[in-house]
Amino acid sequence: MAPTSANKLLKELHCLFEQGSYIAVRGLQSEVDKCRHKQTKQKEYASMVFILAGAMSIGRFDSMAIDYLNIAHRLHTSFATESHNPPLAQTSITAELTQFAEVCASLARAHSIVGGFDEAEEYFIQCISLCQDFDSNDRSCLMVSLELAQNSHFLGKHQEAIDIISALFTRTENLPVVKEILGASKLGPDFLTGQCYAALGLYSSAIGAFERARKKAVEQKDQSTIACAELEYAIMLWVRSNYVAASRASMAKSFRIDHFVGPALAPHVVEWQVVQLVASANYAVANAPGSVGVCIQLNAEGEPVCVRKDQNNSPGLQELLEISWERLPDSQLNVYKFPSCLTMSTPLGEEDYMFECPVLSRPVPLLQKDPLPSNSVEPALAPPLPLASGLSKFLSAALKATQMQKGPTHHKNMLLVMKALNKTVQIACANKLVTLESLAKFYLAFFLFHEGGESHQVNGVKAMHRYLDSQVNDNPDSSMCKWCRKECDGMLKCDGCMVMRFCCKKHQKMSWRPQFGSILVSHKKICHLLKLCKSFTRLVSQHGPDHASTVALDVTYKQAIKHFLQTDIFEDYMQNNNLATDSYPEDTGAY
Repeated sequence: MAPTSANKLLKELHCLFEQGSYIAVRGLQSEVDKCRHKQTKQKEYASMVFILAGAMSIGRFDSMAIDYLNIAHRLHTSFATESHNPPLAQTSITAELTQFAEVCASLARAHSIVGGFDEAEEYFIQCISLCQDFDSNDRSCLMVSLELAQNSHFLGKHQEAIDIISALFTRTENLPVVKEILGASKLGPDFLTGQCYAALGLYSSAIGAFERARKKAVEQKDQSTIACAELEYAIMLWVRSNYVAASRASMAKSFRIDHFVGPALAPHVVEWQVVQLVASANYAVANAPGSVGVCIQLNAEGEPVCVRKDQNNSPGLQELLEISWERLPDSQLNVYKFPSCLTMSTPLGEEDYMFECPVLSRPVPLLQKDPLPSNSVEPALAPPLPLASGLSKFLSAALKATQMQKGPTHHKNMLLVMKALNKTVQIACANKLVTLESLAKFYLAFFLFHEGGESHQVNGVKAMHRYLDSQVNDNPDSSMCKWCRKECDGMLKCDGCMVMRFCCKKHQKMSWRPQFGSILVSHKKICHLLKLCKSFTRLVSQHGPDHASTVALDVTYKQAIKHFLQTDIFEDYMQNNNLATDSYPEDTGAY
């Protein structure tokens, strides 16, 4: 093709692309292919294939887009190594580097779309390296850095992604305008950071990041991002609260021996046994200052049945508290040097609690006597009851704390979760965000079933029924890829449910089991339910709802839904929590 014709074709491609006529651009593919002729300037040809690749990518012809971008990348690589005499002007060098960086970024995005995250990482890094040669704080360079962080997250390099984002904010600390651009990015640095923390098992840190993302989205009035942040925040708060509750339940069980059957000890008897244990420990060290670990053994109902000295690694003998004493004066020792009265202290938080307790030969209720009836006569020889030391109430409160599985903070957090889920549904419904709306309704069904009590389990089953029905019979995105939400020719359909569609095998595999930390619904978990829903819908349309076969399948369908709702959808989160470093105030504050 003659140079003039090639130049004319380049201008036509550019004009059509700017107008959004991507089909027309793809229609000139054969003309572009002819430009490989030697008479065509290589820089013009590189620009042509770059524009054509963009149109291919928009049309979801991903493999062809990657092929043309590879050609453009090869050509620009050769341009970068060429020597010029005389040397090019700085403006020309910057223009060439900019074009090369755009090719690298486009190639990285194309690989990322089809799940080639390793290849994408290579080209993102090359793009950033080229950008830094002319302006490291350029908007496009910052956005590519964010895309690299997101790609690292997809590769499972979550801490690396967090480090990239932190470095970006550090670099732009003294550039408020650039920093504002970074914060307003559609990728959402805080949002992405929250997802990385979630994948690392740092749920408390994830909650904090999603709270910041939610606040920023509200300031920007970006309804889509608000809905996303609300949903992510709700799931993380729910996961965190459940983890705390599960940890408490595990701790509570460590104080119990479930197979022990015996009468519960009264509070004053528990106190008497504790005092006897401490007094014996004091006697054993000849009244020297010291301390002893106290275990109060509980039965399966969480009631105290025995007081024993701390023994490491003994089931059901979890240390409740450590009691210490100072050297007692001789006046508090009997003739056998055994304590007759003890001054004990035990730490709780940052405070030490002190108790003055008599050492009695038998347990006596350390409470004030109830008033005697007017017609009764108090025995003259009855000994006065000793004054209560406060230790009995302290021990009762400590035992109660060990058995508290779900405190008031859990219930408060669950209200916040429900509010955030409902808000996601409202925003998504008002703005026709179909995917977010269905996701929020899916989690609402689980929430009703697990957190609403037995009376709401029926509502949970109904909510899940509606969710499945919307996916099978009333899903405006049914023709799109379940993973990337895009439509293309030759869509694949799941062989199991025959409902969900995918643009490629890679996306089908990614949707089957999303990576840990993603709130997307695993298709593996609901494929069989979608199949049942489709079969039930077909029977209703063929035979009506009252037909015997329809009624029988309806029973099976509802039982399958109930069984599914009984599963723990957060099981992976429970197993992957990083307790050693996941520290955050349990009370998340006002909504």
